Amino acid sequence: MKKRILASFLSLVLVLSLVPTAALAADESGADGESPAVCTCTALCAEGSVDATCPVCAEDDTLCAYTAPAEPAEEPGDESVEEPTEGPAGEPEGPACAGLEGCDGDTHAGGCPLYVEPEEPTNEDKLIPSTESTEELLSGTASSRTSQELEGAEGSNLTWALTDNTLTISGTGAMKDYGYSGRKEVPWYNQKNTITKVVFGDGVTHIGSFAFYQHTALTSFEMAGSVVSFGQGAFQGCSALTTIPKLHANFQDFSTEVFVDAKISTYEVDEANPYYTVKDGILYSEDETTLINCPPGKAAAFNQNWLDGVTAIAPYAFRTCKSLTGSLVIPAHITSIGRQAFQNCSGLTGDLTVPNTVTDLDGYYAFAGLSGMTGTLTLGSNITEIAGGMFNGGGFTCMEWQGVVTSVGDNAFTNCKFTNFVLPASVMTVGANAFSGCSSNESFGTLEHLTSIGRLAFKGCKFADVTISDHAAAAEQAFDSCTIDGALIVSEGATVGAKAFTAAKIATVDYRAPIWSNNAFFNATISEKVILADSVTDIGSGSFAKETEIEATLKNVKTIGNNVFKGATFTTDISIPAGATVGNNAFENAELKNVSYNAETASYAAFKGATIDSLTLGDNTKAIAAYAFQSSKIGGNVLKLGKVETIEKYAFSEAQLPATVIVPETATYYNNHVFYETTGGKTLLVYGSYNMVPTALTHGSEFETVVITADIVNNDNVKYGDGQKAHNRLTSMPEGHIIYMTNSASSANAEVPNRNGVVGVTNGGTFAEDTVFTSGTLAAPTKDGAIFEGWYANADFTGEKVTAISNAKTYFAKWIELTAKDIEMEYGSEKELSQIKIDGVALTDWTSADPAIVKIAGDKLIATGVGETTITADASLTRSGEKLTVKVKVTPMSITFGTEDGENPGGQLAYDFTGKAPEFSTFAKFYPAKVENGKVSVVEGSEAVALTEGTDIVFVYNAGAGEQEYEYLPIDVTDSEGISVTIKLVNPNYRFVTESAPTQSDSIKETVIVQAEGKTEAPIMGVPAAGETMTYPYNGQPQPPVSNLTRMSAGSIKNFTIHFHPWGDTEFTEAHLTDKPINELTPEAIASIAPTEPGSYLMIVDGVSDTEYAYRSWIFTITKATVTIRPNDKSAYVGDAVPVLGTDDYTVTGLVGDDTLSTEPTLAYEGTPDMSKAGTYAIKASGAAANETHYTLLYEDGTLTVSRRSSGGGGGGSSSGNTTTETEKNPDGSTTTTVTDKKTGTVTETTKFKDGSTLVVETKKDGTVTTTETAKNGVKVRTVEEPGEDVTAKVTIPKSVGEAVVTIPADVDYGMVAVDADTGEVVKLSVPTREGMTVKLDGSADLVLVDRSRDFTDTRGHWAEDAIDFATAHELFAGTSDTTFTPDSPMTRAMLMTVLARFDGQDTTGGAVWYEKAMAWARENGISDGSNPNGSITREQLATMLWRYAGSPAGDGSAIGRFTDSGKVSSYAVEAMNWAVGTGLIGGMGDGTLAPQGSATRAQVATILMRFVENLTK
Repeated sequence: MKKRILASFLSLVLVLSLVPTAALAADESGADGESPAVCTCTALCAEGSVDATCPVCAEDDTLCAYTAPAEPAEEPGDESVEEPTEGPAGEPEGPACAGLEGCDGDTHAGGCPLYVEPEEPTNEDKLIPSTESTEELLSGTASSRTSQELEGAEGSNLTWALTDNTLTISGTGAMKDYGYSGRKEVPWYNQKNTITKVVFGDGVTHIGSFAFYQHTALTSFEMAGSVVSFGQGAFQGCSALTTIPKLHANFQDFSTEVFVDAKISTYEVDEANPYYTVKDGILYSEDETTLINCPPGKAAAFNQNWLDGVTAIAPYAFRTCKSLTGSLVIPAHITSIGRQAFQNCSGLTGDLTVPNTVTDLDGYYAFAGLSGMTGTLTLGSNITEIAGGMFNGGGFTCMEWQGVVTSVGDNAFTNCKFTNFVLPASVMTVGANAFSGCSSNESFGTLEHLTSIGRLAFKGCKFADVTISDHAAAAEQAFDSCTIDGALIVSEGATVGAKAFTAAKIATVDYRAPIWSNNAFFNATISEKVILADSVTDIGSGSFAKETEIEATLKNVKTIGNNVFKGATFTTDISIPAGATVGNNAFENAELKNVSYNAETASYAAFKGATIDSLTLGDNTKAIAAYAFQSSKIGGNVLKLGKVETIEKYAFSEAQLPATVIVPETATYYNNHVFYETTGGKTLLVYGSYNMVPTALTHGSEFETVVITADIVNNDNVKYGDGQKAHNRLTSMPEGHIIYMTNSASSANAEVPNRNGVVGVTNGGTFAEDTVFTSGTLAAPTKDGAIFEGWYANADFTGEKVTAISNAKTYFAKWIELTAKDIEMEYGSEKELSQIKIDGVALTDWTSADPAIVKIAGDKLIATGVGETTITADASLTRSGEKLTVKVKVTPMSITFGTEDGENPGGQLAYDFTGKAPEFSTFAKFYPAKVENGKVSVVEGSEAVALTEGTDIVFVYNAGAGEQEYEYLPIDVTDSEGISVTIKLVNPNYRFVTESAPTQSDSIKETVIVQAEGKTEAPIMGVPAAGETMTYPYNGQPQPPVSNLTRMSAGSIKNFTIHFHPWGDTEFTEAHLTDKPINELTPEAIASIAPTEPGSYLMIVDGVSDTEYAYRSWIFTITKATVTIRPNDKSAYVGDAVPVLGTDDYTVTGLVGDDTLSTEPTLAYEGTPDMSKAGTYAIKASGAAANETHYTLLYEDGTLTVSRRSSGGGGGGSSSGNTTTETEKNPDGSTTTTVTDKKTGTVTETTKFKDGSTLVVETKKDGTVTTTETAKNGVKVRTVEEPGEDVTAKVTIPKSVGEAVVTIPADVDYGMVAVDADTGEVVKLSVPTREGMTVKLDGSADLVLVDRSRDFTDTRGHWAEDAIDFATAHELFAGTSDTTFTPDSPMTRAMLMTVLARFDGQDTTGGAVWYEKAMAWARENGISDGSNPNGSITREQLATMLWRYAGSPAGDGSAIGRFTDSGKVSSYAVEAMNWAVGTGLIGGMGDGTLAPQGSATRAQVATILMRFVENLTK
């Protein structure tokens, strides 16, 4: 098993040359430069037969490591294409040579899939000069690679000899089939152009495939009667070969492509041959029903008689028969045509019809290269797919497709000549190069029906209009160099590849897809305009390389690439949103309307040279990069730089600016030359806090006024972006300019004033944004809390105010500070505003910021509420607009309570039980109070303060149902000691003071005694027990539902009072039925005052007579009602459309009366129902709303049941009890029976296939799906997928089967693995696929699918993210930490040893260092000497380690010779590198070098391992 794994691994590693960095490579030497001894045997040593030259086996032949090479698969091909073995395999997996005119060997014509642009030459096919002499080669004395022994099929014994240009193959058996890729392995390959004749001696049975490929000097060959077969392409490209021997009686296999491009004009066959016959020199099957091959050198007019009686034309039958002339008519009796059958028959002319009778057509390049056929091409109605290259290079000028064609393959019509062909609407996909070069056609139609457009599919083609529809994808360069005379519409759901419209000529582009790929319109000419819809979010770099008119808002963009709109003209305003990323030079030299820019950074040269009608920078823009607006023209009156924080060098240099430019307070840094040599700007307001003035901030600008509000420090020694110390900070400005600095030190540090200007030191003042500055005049600044008094010529303000200014002078602002003491007042008090004074300043027009705290009444300030606020007055001196602001604090009024004469009642209240509470004001009144020396007294002459119970004060006490706030005093009779009642102030404007508590407080305590005056308590019968709590759901009716209190009794009491009060946070106005006879306490009477809304309530019943009293209270709660919303159930049949969920497809229960939902619910399926099979799906409701005071919403799921319908004739249905059964015959001959259990909702589908296999899918109502698949060989997979649980699978493999590949149906990703449920070990050969988890097992197993993906922070979005998830989940790799993988770091020698050891199934855990066990394993197995474990693995070291792990197989001894740096390969690694290059593990670097010392990354190795395991599970 390990050897099979190894073989697959080594064949897979050729992907190394495909990963997106330098190709990997190989190995290592020991610390002393020597490599371990390796086996060099070319055959397995045995006792008595030991290779004495081998350094290993000469000492111990039991260590022989020779492994026989695997038998290569036959690889047919033509002069430059590798194709699959002939037979049912179909088209080649990779690109194939089209065999066009100009295709010769490894050189291919334009339009051929293998064509390579000339600017990328390679040295791949350079021959390696032989190191042996010609004499050694001819005599057979040369080294083993030119040995006379000739490798052949099993059991063969062949030799070869080359004498006087004649090659003789002798011995017995069949030659090896080399295949196209192995064509250079023939031992005489380097002498192939000297061989003129080949002799196949008696005993040779088979001439190997591609054995004599392009032996251009070969003129003839001889073969004995023992030769019975030719290999594919055996003599392909032998252009001097004009005749071949007669096919003798025993010859039985002609194969394909044997004599392509030879000059043979006729075939001969022995009459006794039972397999073949010849007619007019053409080879047929013996019964003449199959035309096998027309000699490629045959020169004649095409004779229709050649096809008489023929039903099948074999593959390659007429390929390269270029000398055939005349017309080709395919008769109706032809039913089969093979691939490349008529390829390059360029001499044929006229029309071509592929009739409906051709039912077996392998169209791959079948009619390619028919350049002489300039008539009409007619395709029969049975052709629905046009294969790759089918009509490539044809000369047809007209086409007629009679069938419903759905796809056109790669290169199908490349460089064809038709002129008036519209692509039918039935076509959905067009392959790469399909119509490339078809420039003669007027228009292909709009293409709106296409879903896939391949690379270069329409290169150079013409269109009237083109629409790329939703869900369509156009590949890279799909429309390269095309012409669209009208509109190109790219729909919102479309995908367009990079360079899709390179060099195209288009009138109008209407682009709606979210992503505009890089260089999508590179070098294109758009003559009218481009419309970018608001749905466009990502615009790639370099999209508009030429001047283009744009209509777009850009309001939803996320990314704009470099140079995107360079030179473009916008006809609409644009708005770049917050969060967008804008590339360098994005709008350089563009013509723009109004620009609103809110991206975080205005990027490098983003608007350089642009013309902008107006520019608004949003609050989200934090940085302006270097040269962002250099040389731009910005219109408008004011440019405010939003809330930028940093401005880099030359940001606005040489720009034309608005008159006023404002740098905001948020600016903390700006670099040199920001406003260098700007024009138009007259006023620059720099409010930012940056404390330096960098080099040439305004040098050479037209600013007449500059305001800098920060305290500037000396920055003489600070170097800026140009590497120079700060200089010329504020110089070379217009005559008479004024620079305002905040203080004298700032002025000095900024090196001002200049001789042609002045400085105004504001002494902390600043200027409003709307300040009007006049040339030659100092403006009046502003300063919080001060009034500007005037400008003075000296810092001590002596002398007169300045009225005129002179250059090279500094002037100083004088201020009068506006200050006043804070005011503190008590609620309700007043203060005279005239008491607030500032000398020399008139204070007028007082206003209050919050009249609820203080209000202005004439000259009075009145305290209206507790709190803090400000009052403001106009303060005038030299100008209006200055303000004085004073803080005001209002404190609560101190109050106390007592009798009308101010006496306190003593802290105790007493009153008789009456069934209701007395007003507190009957006992005491509240008066304003003052506290002096700890004594509390009522303010003389004050009136009582009216406080309302419930609004201003409440009472807190325990009334038998827990302590609670009440708006009334206690009602129930107390004992003689009374109860404690807290009187609490709710109104914040008052606070209590008392003799016992002279400091302000919001509450006081009193004792309350409710007296019964000798009455006894009578128990109340017929009502709930005291303190009982009850709950009722909201029903819109009064609660509680009292049946009838007329049967209530309480001793001698005849009248009762009913009370309802709110409890807790419930809002409710208390209600009462007072002193009512029992017979009036009906349910109707109770309902008239009872609450109806959800909440908590206190209900009291009390009464009194002359001798008795009664009291009972209890709490009840009205809860919200529950409203249930459930989608209605749906049903459908397999194959139906998903049922539409209507807006009223639901049922509501629980609403009261006429209540309705205020918002209807949204209905949706949970996931997309799969209508191709039976099952159940949940229907979800959400988003509804009802009166939230009354209702709580509850959602239940509805169910969609998908079942199979009776198929009429092919099946049937039945119903029995709780089940229904339906049977359907499927198109593939299988039968599906669906059983639905109506009681449980379980649906069971059983499908029986014609080969005896079965599939059973059971779907339960809860979403659990159990799938049981039984193959015809007895392998069974039972999978259970339960919502929220890991998928489990039981795989049963009969012993007779042994190893099997199975697929567990599930939704999986690269981080998931199959785990053995018994051992917990990862199944290494488990691969996630579209169908589920594919697993290769050698016996039965119970498995669990587990997500073991790692959330590495440094692999998100990495090109190898999936492969890394795969490798780490399979425990082949580990991260470099818990959160990192370091994918692009070099692979170390220790890492590779560990990976190989893990792959080999070794336990690498433990040891003094993490790689100790892996290194020991590598040493024991001769993989590595273990030296330098932490060194990066080089390409030659990796090749050597893999080579040793593979058993040191023999390789191509000259493989590396074609690389210019092959001499740099270390001596120990030469054989390994030859093997690695020869087998495709290692490739070149694209520049003719091998780079043996290049390194491999962890990501690259992870990718190799993933593909390796994928290959093993096939």
